[in-house]
Amino acid sequence: MFKRILTFAFFAAFAVGFSIDAHAQNLTTVSASNLTDINGTKLAAGQLCFLITDQQDNPISVSIGGGGQSLRRGYCSPVASGVVTSFTVPNPANTLPAGIYYRITVKDSSTGQEVLRYPQVSFTGTTFNFDNYAPLNLGNFASLTGNAVTGNLAVTGNVAATGTVTGSNIASGQIVTGTGTTNTVPKYTNGASAVIGNSSITDNGTTISTSEPVSLGSTLGVTGATTLSSTLGVTGAATLNSTLGVTGIETDTNVNGIRFANGFSGTGATQINNAENDCGTTNCLVIVPATVATGNGQSLLSKDNVMVLDLRPGSPSAQGTQWRMNVKDTDDGAVRAKMLLIDPLQPSTVMQSGSSSVSFESISFVEGSMTGRNVLEAINGTEIVDTGTTGSPSNIIGGEFDGSVQGTAANTVSDVRGSTHGCGLSGAGSITTCTSLYAQRPNNTGSGTITNAYAIHAENPTAGTSSNLSILADGNISTNALIVPYSGANGISGIVVGTNAIQPSVALFVRPGIFSFMTGGTQAGVQIAPITNSDSTTAGIGLRSRADTTAAAYTQALNVGLEVDTPSVGAGSSIKEWDGLSISAAPAAGTKCSIKMAGATSGTTCINTSAVAGGTASVIISAALVTTTAASDNVTVTGMTSTGHCSVTPTNAAAATNIATTFVSAKASNQITVSHTATANMNYDIMCSPI
Repeated sequence: MFKRILTFAFFAAFAVGFSIDAHAQNLTTVSASNLTDINGTKLAAGQLCFLITDQQDNPISVSIGGGGQSLRRGYCSPVASGVVTSFTVPNPANTLPAGIYYRITVKDSSTGQEVLRYPQVSFTGTTFNFDNYAPLNLGNFASLTGNAVTGNLAVTGNVAATGTVTGSNIASGQIVTGTGTTNTVPKYTNGASAVIGNSSITDNGTTISTSEPVSLGSTLGVTGATTLSSTLGVTGAATLNSTLGVTGIETDTNVNGIRFANGFSGTGATQINNAENDCGTTNCLVIVPATVATGNGQSLLSKDNVMVLDLRPGSPSAQGTQWRMNVKDTDDGAVRAKMLLIDPLQPSTVMQSGSSSVSFESISFVEGSMTGRNVLEAINGTEIVDTGTTGSPSNIIGGEFDGSVQGTAANTVSDVRGSTHGCGLSGAGSITTCTSLYAQRPNNTGSGTITNAYAIHAENPTAGTSSNLSILADGNISTNALIVPYSGANGISGIVVGTNAIQPSVALFVRPGIFSFMTGGTQAGVQIAPITNSDSTTAGIGLRSRADTTAAAYTQALNVGLEVDTPSVGAGSSIKEWDGLSISAAPAAGTKCSIKMAGATSGTTCINTSAVAGGTASVIISAALVTTTAASDNVTVTGMTSTGHCSVTPTNAAAATNIATTFVSAKASNQITVSHTATANMNYDIMCSPI
C-alpha cells in the first residue's frame, strides 16, 4: 500500500470521473496558416479579429475562467502571407456564462475592407485551428413551427424541458436539479432523484484540492506539479511525470524497484531482510528509514543485487548513515560488501578509546588469480575536462582531502592530517616494494603542451608559530634524479638540510642542528664520494664548483668558484687547529698534484703542499719589504719554513739600483731576513715557497 499525507489533494478528481490530465484550461490558443482568396492566393497582409457575442451577434462581456473580466471589444492579430500570429482567447467552456459565441472577421490591410465574417462561432478546448473551422448555416435563424425547427434555433430566455433532451452533441442521461457553490465540483447527493450538490473537491482554475483521503485502485498519473495534504493510498501502478510535493509523513513499501523497510513486517533486521527478499533477483534499492530499529539484516552476506541506504543515525553499530552495496566475485561466487559511511558522531558517547572512525570507506577484496590484471584500485578519483570546455578554472583536482578543526581556543588537537596513506602486510604473503605514497609522473598523450610538470608540489607553509616545513622526513631520503631549487610566487627558493630557515641567497644550505642524527668523532655537513663507472675514462670529479652570471647588464665585483669561510665558534667550545683547505695525501700511483692551476688535461701549474707529493711548483707565499737605514730587515712571511725558498724583486728605482747587493740572508719559521745597502725606502716584492 502506498500512503502519503500531503499538502493539497489532487487525485480526488478520479472519484467523480475526471483525471488530472483532463483538467480544463481557461484559455484557447488560436492559429491559422491558410487565409486565401478563392483562387488560392494567400492574404498578403491583414488582421484576424475575434469578438465575444451572444446568440444575436451582440457584443457582450463575460467572466473569464479562473478569474477576470473580458472587455466588450474585439482582439485582432496580424496576418502575413496567409499566416496569423497565434494568440489566446477565453475558452467558451469555462466562461460565465458558458457557451459564448465569437464573431470572427478578417480585414485586408491593402484595401481596409472586411473580407471575411463568421457570426455565432463556438468551440471548446485549449486549441482552435481556424483553418479547420466548418461554419454552420449562416442564414437567418428559423422560426419555431409546431414542435420542430429547420435551421438554427435562437432562444433569448431560458429553456424548460419536462421530458428527455436529445441531440447529436448532448449526452444521454437525466436532467439534474440542485444548487452548488462556485469553483466547487458537484456530486450526486441523491442519485435516484438526480439531485446534485457540493462535493469536497474545489477547482479555482489553478489548483484542485480536497480535504478528504484519496484512494486509487488503478494507475496513478501525474503530469503537473502536485501537492497533497491528505492521505493518499494507491493499490495499483503509480506513475509520476512531474513534481509531487509531500509535506507530511510518507509511508511507502514498493516504488519501481525501491523497497522501504518500514513497510514490511517485523522489527529492525527482520524488516530489512523481508524488504531485501521482496526484491527477488532483480536489481533493487532498500531504504531503511530512521524509524527502523537496530539490526543489519542479511545484505552483507548473500545479496549482490541489492543496495541498502540506511538512514538510521545510530545504526547498526552507532556508526551513522550508511550506503551499502554488494558485488559478487566471479572467481569463487562470494559476495563482497562496498560501503559508503557518512558518520556524524560524538566520539565520547559512541566510540571506545583507541578506536577510529571514517566518514567515507572504500574496501575492495581481491581473490583468485591476479596475473595480468594490471592495476587494482580500491578508489579512484578522476576529474576529466571535456574537449568542448573553454577557459581555465583556478585548479582542476582529481581528489582533495582536508583535515579541519573548528573548535574553541580551549580545544587543542595534537595531530591533524589532511591525508594519511599506508601500505603493509598482515598475512603470510610477501611484498617486493611497499610504497605508502606514490606520485606518478604527469603524462601528456595529447597534442597540447604542459609547461611545468611536478609529481609532488608542497607549498611553503607560514601558519606555524614554531616551525614551517614543506616536507618533514623522519627517515632517510633517496633520489635517483636531480634536486632542483624551485622559485615560487613567494620569491623564496633553495634547499635546506637541517634546522635553519631557507636563506634567500643560498640554493643549498646544509646545517644539521645539535639534536640531529649526526654522531661520531668526525662529522661532516656534506660528503661527496661518487663511484664513477667504466665510462669515465676522461676524468672523475668529486666536486665541481663555479658561479655563473645571468644575461643582464651588470658588473659583479667578485666571482669566487670556491670560498671557505671562517667558522663560527659556539660559546664554550674551542678549535685547536683550523685548516681552511685540507688536502689529504695523494694516492699511491699516478702523477700527484694537490692543486692544479688554470690547466687543461695536463695542466699548466701544479701546486703541492709538501716535497713528498712532488709536482712542478709548491705553494707561493707573498710579502713586501720597505727597507730601513739598517743593513738588513726582517720580513714576516706566514707559512715560511727554514727549508723554503724565496726571491726578491725591486719595485722602485732605488731598489733596482741596489738589487745587486740585496739578498735573502736568513730563513726561519714564518720569517726571512733580507740584507741590503743601508738605504731607506727601497721597495721589494718577496715571493716564497715553504718547500
